[in-house]
Amino acid sequence: MPTPRSFVWAFGLGSKETTFGVIQADASLTDWVTPTEANFADVEISYRTDEEEINGYLGETEHQIEHKKGKVSRKFNGSVEIITWALAMMLGKVTSSGISPNFTHTIKFRDVCTVNPPSFSFVEALNCAGFTSTYFGYKGCVINSISLEVNGKGAVQVTIEIMHDGSETAKAAFTLPASATAVNKLLGSMLTLTVNAVDISSLVRNFKLTLNAGITEPPSIAAGVNVAEYQYGEGSPKLDIEFTFKGDKSHAFYALFQNATVIPITAALTFNANRSISMTATKNVLQITERAQGNETQLVCKAMPEHNTTDQGPGVFTAKTGQATYLVAA
Repeated sequence: MPTPRSFVWAFGLGSKETTFGVIQADASLTDWVTPTEANFADVEISYRTDEEEINGYLGETEHQIEHKKGKVSRKFNGSVEIITWALAMMLGKVTSSGISPNFTHTIKFRDVCTVNPPSFSFVEALNCAGFTSTYFGYKGCVINSISLEVNGKGAVQVTIEIMHDGSETAKAAFTLPASATAVNKLLGSMLTLTVNAVDISSLVRNFKLTLNAGITEPPSIAAGVNVAEYQYGEGSPKLDIEFTFKGDKSHAFYALFQNATVIPITAALTFNANRSISMTATKNVLQITERAQGNETQLVCKAMPEHNTTDQGPGVFTAKTGQATYLVAA
């Protein structure tokens, strides 16, 4: 009998759909990065009914499907590979360099003229003998949000919210990955946080980075009931940076907050010399509050990034991975 422990999903770290809503070739869906929960893709169906018609009854007597859409939230112990893939897929602007087996990728925010995010496909299944009827493919998938959280020295927690076009395609003949894709998993102790050129890593209690694409679905009369197009939200993606460190109002950063001083912030999670993910936000204004936490006083900081020419947006990401390319149409 299938159990949640038999859950597998297959996607392509380096690939995307050639056209939105056209499912990728099976041969491109060979990666399986293990999540921490067996969250299944949902389908939301809206109906036309005759509830508002005078039909001789108190309520509806018929349902006609008018629209389908879907979403799923995937949670991971964070790795360089899953974070880099999610950033590339959301922001859609990657420049890669290097030679095998080490590659460097610069990921920047979308241009003002880019309306649609890249899309991808995936297959999810309960991998038990005789249950290929649980294999389903999902397409027209886009990443709506990415959350990365560091609390102390523990595993970095990553949550990725994915939206899909509402269709489910039976994939009984699909060959699931034989084993999980090798990744470089990150710990809180691997974080370096530099604020206004000051390394405060040893004082940091927690750190959270959030990206939200604000995905919207414009009205459409395209044939069929599934989502025909996803767009970035107006002014999105948004970058939010929050961190807490040991300190009080005598700290120099509090004066930066009071004077609305524009400062740089750099956060890097480094697995080793060849595998890392970092963010630089060149211009930020801090919002700071002081709080008591046990035996110490802490400063809770929320950065407000400014878009600038250096980052070509509110920030820029640099990743070092073993993946040569991203966003290759398949």
